[in-house]
Amino acid sequence: MNKNKRGQAWGIDLIVSVFIFVSAILLFYNYSTNLNQDSENINVMLEDGTAATNVILSEGYPAMWNKYDVEKPGIFTGSEVDRNKLQSFLELTSENYTKVKNMLGTKYDFYLFFQSNTISFVNSSIEGIGSQGVNSGNIETLKTKKIVKISRFVILDKKPAKMIFYLWEK
Repeated sequence: MNKNKRGQAWGIDLIVSVFIFVSAILLFYNYSTNLNQDSENINVMLEDGTAATNVILSEGYPAMWNKYDVEKPGIFTGSEVDRNKLQSFLELTSENYTKVKNMLGTKYDFYLFFQSNTISFVNSSIEGIGSQGVNSGNIETLKTKKIVKISRFVILDKKPAKMIFYLWEK
């Protein structure tokens, strides 16, 4: 009778061990699957951000666009930022942010600014262009699911400047 009790205890230990092992394998699988999905989403956002900055850092279409005929809102003329196009891009974004997101080919919110330069416009001095209520001081504290930062060097007022472009998902 003593032998039977030892065998039963061993069987229960085996069942508990297998249960713990299988649970650990399932948790690892679930974690690795979610991690892969997050990195895929970040890659999609990074591709969107790169495409959007490519549009912004082009001459746009048509080349001498204004806010009424624009199809692609680029801020360059030649190899540097054109202040008139930058002003038009600000006005266009302020008037119809959703339309600009569509023109840039992204569904994500965005904000762009030039590091260590305040952009002076006619009748105002602003820091950047994009989503309302966002600035370089609060962008990294936004409650977002994911955020991507893209930095590009440009010529602004005949001087090198760093353009920072943020893209995020609410």
